[in-house]
Amino acid sequence: MVAEFFRDLSTFFSSRWVVAILLVITLGGVLFSLANPQTLPPVFFFAGIWYTRFLWLLLGVSLLTLLLKGIAGFSKRAVERGFAFATWQFLTSIPMAITLIGLLVLIGLISTVVPQFTFNREIDLLSRFGTASYNLMNNLGLFTIFSTPYTYAIVGLFVLNLLACTYKRLDATLRYVRMPMKPKHPDALSLMPNYSELPIITGTSQSILEKIQNRLQKRGFRVWQEGGQLLAEKLRRERFSIDIFHISLLVAIGALLVTNVFGYDYVQVNYKDSTFKVKNRNYDVHVDDFWSNNYPGTERVMDWKTKLTVTENGSTLRTCTIEVNHPCTVQGVSMYQAAMGEDWLSGANVNFVVLKSDATQSSGYKFVGEYNVHVNKSFSIPEEKVEVKFGAFLPDFALLNNTAYSKTQRLLNPAAYLEVYSLNADSESKPLFITWTLKNAPMVQFQLDTPYKFIINGMTAESFTGLEFSWDPGMPIAYVGFAMIILMLLGHLFFNHQMIWIQINSETGVIQIGGRCRKGDFTDKFDKIVNGIGDQLGSRPTAIISDGERVMPFGRQEEAA
Repeated sequence: MVAEFFRDLSTFFSSRWVVAILLVITLGGVLFSLANPQTLPPVFFFAGIWYTRFLWLLLGVSLLTLLLKGIAGFSKRAVERGFAFATWQFLTSIPMAITLIGLLVLIGLISTVVPQFTFNREIDLLSRFGTASYNLMNNLGLFTIFSTPYTYAIVGLFVLNLLACTYKRLDATLRYVRMPMKPKHPDALSLMPNYSELPIITGTSQSILEKIQNRLQKRGFRVWQEGGQLLAEKLRRERFSIDIFHISLLVAIGALLVTNVFGYDYVQVNYKDSTFKVKNRNYDVHVDDFWSNNYPGTERVMDWKTKLTVTENGSTLRTCTIEVNHPCTVQGVSMYQAAMGEDWLSGANVNFVVLKSDATQSSGYKFVGEYNVHVNKSFSIPEEKVEVKFGAFLPDFALLNNTAYSKTQRLLNPAAYLEVYSLNADSESKPLFITWTLKNAPMVQFQLDTPYKFIINGMTAESFTGLEFSWDPGMPIAYVGFAMIILMLLGHLFFNHQMIWIQINSETGVIQIGGRCRKGDFTDKFDKIVNGIGDQLGSRPTAIISDGERVMPFGRQEEAA
């Protein structure tokens, strides 16, 4: 009784419908939590709520029972037919292909709802998902999902599956193509899916066959006589189209892998009159100028433009002006206009007013001096024997988990990070303190017990143009692959192998015509072929059998009536 219960339970959980329903519910929840981390943080969905844990448990039990069932089937085939046969059946199975395709689709969906590291800062992802969810997602590789080992493993298995299926189909196709078309017994002709009879009006058997042969050859058939019959066929090799389609998928996947391994896509900040090199290229790029265009009568930016000059070994290769969605391509590398503005993070110049604690002053502080300094530079106060390093500038200061970052590039909440050192007689520095000074809240600094206060009195930054550089070496391969996919699909859908057998039956005085195609409906084409032969011979079909049903010849119903 207990054994029967567990067997029924195992059968239930290993049911594909149960697995499918649990997968849809679970993966739907995963995608929702990834897309809406504020509503349902991923860390809670994965492990933080009792009912999601229960859902994961049900899915785990279901997948485990299905896996054990598959292993049992594999072991049985291995014992009965050998390990090699069982492995081959596994690699060429349709369920495996469907599973792998589903996993690849899932990876694609995750990449659309989870920002990738390529175009997003770590601190922005921390701000969006929170520390716990971020750490979990980072450990799972969701921010670099296309470069993770499990993605490569899934793609590798899919390639093996495609190779095995292609070989299996190709072997069957080659045997089909090499199998010659043979004459059929007259009785077998009348049992074919498409069959018709034409009364013999006049002429010898040979002359009739020659006329029919000429007619069929004009329609693109390969025609020959064998065993007293006229045999005709065309498009025998169309079956290769679906095999080449499988190969085309491999070509497309290969293109993606080539791009992922050898290509690159990165954004670089550049200044006017600066010159730089592009990754893996020998030429130099000089930024001649850049500017923005606004919508007429407004301050809203309509477009960004950058003028570039590309040189190699002193000679100019190309001069171009790029703008948004209008890149400049040199030696396969496309340069896109990605951003423009003032470089506050690495190009800020800030004017600081320095105050020192002094009890003799009514305000409690005395004026030390005013200093203008570039970010990542230092300035000295000799009379105080103090050196100050301007370590960082954030235009839109924010704090997340004790980590300071800039939410945007706009000058909304400017802040400067300073490190203060004391200098001894030998000009050796000793750390005194570190501090943040906020432009919009300078009094925060006065709440700290530090001898010096730094007030942001003004700031400027060098203008920059942000250029995106993209090299996609797999693109030409992808074009070839997708062109092959489309052509082969069209070939498979609209062409099929057609075969016709023609026998002159002298006893009954009729011409027997039988036909079939490898797939699809051959009725309309067969009717036209038979009626065309009848018109040439001056004969009319007595009846046409299409897919086993006897009907009147096409276009002759009125005469029959």
